[in-house]
Amino acid sequence: MKLYEQAATVSCKRLNLFLREIGVTDLERVEINVREGDNLDQGYQDKSVNGKVPLLELDDGTHLSETVAISRYFDEITPNDLNLFGQNTVERAKVEMWNRIVDRWYSK
Repeated sequence: MKLYEQAATVSCKRLNLFLREIGVTDLERVEINVREGDNLDQGYQDKSVNGKVPLLELDDGTHLSETVAISRYFDEITPNDLNLFGQNTVERAKVEMWNRIVDRWYSK
């Protein structure tokens, strides 16, 4: 697996906080400099549906983008009892609510 990221971006910081919290440390990382336009390179564009970071490339060639989607993927494949996406319907709804609020706040 490879994680394409630019560590300084808010979305990558958010993902990395999540990964550290659930104990994911052994992950190949590829730095994408969005200020220099690395994300506009055709090779990267072929992998990414939105041309942004973060982007997770699975060993089978599947690509996942968006911080929350990648976080949910790792939450499913990484044994942990943290329930960071909630333990019941109301908790999961609240997590989704706050994810949407944060997304809108950072997109301004």
